Amino acid sequence: MVKPLGAHHTCRFIVFLRHHQARHMYTQNRIQDMIAKCNNGVNVLKSRAMSDVIFKCQIVLKEVLVP
Repeated sequence: MVKPLGAHHTCRFIVFLRHHQARHMYTQNRIQDMIAKCNNGVNVLKSRAMSDVIFKCQIVLKEVLVP
């Protein structure tokens, strides 16, 4: 089960994905769920800088996506 991403966890989340992407085979549904939660975070946040960080998070998620 994927927990919703808090803004303060996003940077760690990106590092975690980059470090583990070779070891973990994320399913497409799980990745889409994570991306959706990132999108929800962008909608809630007022800070443009943090929105940019979450956008980068989405890019990393798409790179990890297993076809």
